[in-house]
Amino acid sequence: MISSVEPTRGNYRAQASLEYAMVVAMVLAISIPVWIMIREQTSGASDEVDASLARLAVSQVASAADWAFLQGHPARKVIGVEFPNSLSGFSFMGREARATLATSGGRAMDVYEVSLANLTGDVPQRGGYYNLQVAAVEGAAGLVNVTVVE
Repeated sequence: MISSVEPTRGNYRAQASLEYAMVVAMVLAISIPVWIMIREQTSGASDEVDASLARLAVSQVASAADWAFLQGHPARKVIGVEFPNSLSGFSFMGREARATLATSGGRAMDVYEVSLANLTGDVPQRGGYYNLQVAAVEGAAGLVNVTVVE
């Protein structure tokens, strides 16, 4: 005698919920790695855009400083410069204009350009668009001052 077990209505529901759970698990197993890869690539692209913007900013400052240096006092020039939002510092060290960026990986990246003149001045330490006045300093041969103009 063979006994047969009649499936009950509850068993069908349990099987359906198990199948749904497996489908959800498979979708998550595929979508999470794809999401991680896309996020890493976009953050790397963002760092590259910020580095390009910082290179352009220090290049504009150094170029304007070279112009003021070669013209001598009372040469002055106002330039519009956009600093990236990841800017953590902008400084002058001798003839060097240096922008420091905070990358998405938590590292610091320096972008710099060397000018013909010794540079000094006060430049904002955060991202945004600024008008900077670059002027040759009277009585100080080879010194160029860079400040923000309102």
